[in-house]
Amino acid sequence: MLAIDWFTDLHLPSLDHRASDMSAAEQTDMRETILKGASAYAARLAHERGDLVVNTGDNIDTTPDRVVDAWLQATVRDIFNPVADALHMLPGNHDIRHGIDPDFIQTTKVIDADEATLIFWAANVQPGKSGTNIRLSSVPQLRHKFYKATQDDLVDLARAFDQCRPSRPVLLFTHVPPNDDATHNPVDNDERFNPLRSHYKNGALALNILKQSGCSVFVFSGHRHLNRETAHGDRIRLFTMDRMTRWEDMGEHRPAGINHARIEIGKTSLTLRRSGVMPLVRTYAF
Repeated sequence: MLAIDWFTDLHLPSLDHRASDMSAAEQTDMRETILKGASAYAARLAHERGDLVVNTGDNIDTTPDRVVDAWLQATVRDIFNPVADALHMLPGNHDIRHGIDPDFIQTTKVIDADEATLIFWAANVQPGKSGTNIRLSSVPQLRHKFYKATQDDLVDLARAFDQCRPSRPVLLFTHVPPNDDATHNPVDNDERFNPLRSHYKNGALALNILKQSGCSVFVFSGHRHLNRETAHGDRIRLFTMDRMTRWEDMGEHRPAGINHARIEIGKTSLTLRRSGVMPLVRTYAF
């Protein structure tokens, strides 16, 4: 059996957008609270981890025009350093926008395990292209335009699926879920308000690659801030995960509230065990 610890969308909050409303003592208290919760989770992760640890992005959060404080990047590093030898981290749009430790940047990768083919699709993170130098331009329009699945990303995904075998399932990890119906939010569907809409157009192309592969595919992603399962035919299941609770409001329950799930793959089935504030256990045959 192959065991994978999967988590996503921590959204550790910066103090940048709260500093004007907080006293120095309140800022210090909030930093200590965040660090305490992060340290507790790091200890649990190091103790309970599976064979692999996968992070599908959006570890940090701040206002759109700010680069994240060094202390917040250090907090992310403290969480994942104990499992660095087993870690696969895929940056999300917040990581790309605000800054991420360059040691954690990964491009698209395929692992051919006995139980399954694992694909880590790092859409939008390509060597030598604008944006791989930790963060993007400070111009919002350029950031949004850049954060979408490019034609090169689709080529990478197709090549990855060329390595899959119909006799075994494929586990695809990525930040934004491939989706063929865009979003049901009318604001998100209006390009005047959401420049990211173009991502979903390419998302339909990505989903088509999955459909044409002939493999049973399980997709694990974040981004949408939903705990949801979507089926596309008999062979494709998309899972999104989110804690549904603000980091600051978790208090002593913070380590349990982080978006975490254990994925266990055997010879004939996959079991998903989601922890946190909305626990779930489901098993799927393939």
